Amino acid sequence: MPADTTYQCEAWLGEAEDMGDSLPEAVFLIQMYCTSSADVTILQEFRVKREHLTHDTSSWSTITNMLSEMNMPLYVHPIMIQKIAECAQESRNMERKVIPMIVHLKTIQSTNINTSFDEAGASLESFNSQRSRFVGACWAAIEALEKVMINKDSSKQCVICLEDISIGVEATRMPCSHIYHASCISNWLEKSNFCPLCRFQI
Repeated sequence: MPADTTYQCEAWLGEAEDMGDSLPEAVFLIQMYCTSSADVTILQEFRVKREHLTHDTSSWSTITNMLSEMNMPLYVHPIMIQKIAECAQESRNMERKVIPMIVHLKTIQSTNINTSFDEAGASLESFNSQRSRFVGACWAAIEALEKVMINKDSSKQCVICLEDISIGVEATRMPCSHIYHASCISNWLEKSNFCPLCRFQI
């Protein structure tokens, strides 16, 4: 029987002496690690400006890039992003220039076939409750998004793949006005109906 995979995320601010008095602005020093039921641990360290995690317009893309480096599947990003962003907000009144943050990602595989019907029903209800908040957009809505031609005055970077959208390329504009490669945003919206930058929902 194939294993079911569950993903969890915990985030908290660490305690450390501030050693960044000479820095021009506050930064998060993030230790992000992922543990699995197979006892595999992946550790990454990230240094991110505080404003990039505390401002709604940039936190979404900043955190999703980190989660992608940790090989977290796209459909679990929204829930994890929310938890990490909420943790970052706790630092708003801190005067330290270097703010430690620990993020623990858990990958749990279960092959237990003896789960009771009550437990299975409760798990399914919980899963559906969370999944309904972050479902993919319908195909018709994705196809109806505005197509725009990129010129030298509108050249932008696609925050999904982090590559420039070349001049002369037809890109896709969300209703919130953010622009992406057509294939990038289509793949994204198939798994999450939120704009990667501002969380506008379609």
